[in-house]
Amino acid sequence: MICTKKEANKKFCPNKTVGIEAFCDASHCMAWVWVNGGVTRGFRTPDIPAEKIQTEEPKRPDDLSASWVWDGSIYRGNPDLSNGWREPAEEAEARHRGYCGLIRRPE
Repeated sequence: MICTKKEANKKFCPNKTVGIEAFCDASHCMAWVWVNGGVTRGFRTPDIPAEKIQTEEPKRPDDLSASWVWDGSIYRGNPDLSNGWREPAEEAEARHRGYCGLIRRPE
């Protein structure tokens, strides 16, 4: 079953004994397999030209989650880089899924 780490922590591990220690360790276990590689945090740039972006947060887009945090430290006069809003690591990790490699890969 493909699931998040939080969901996996509520499942019994087929390789452990009875008791509280018998639950899945998810990513802390050598058998855990991530689906689609590592965790990628979301990033969104403002809808203004990069050369006009300052370190202060511009108007937040209406469709952007309030939990995303403005990061004004990236732009340092390089037009190839941009400031923007970053998804919190906790939210990105909550989206990330994996499965127990001790059983066959889920379809």
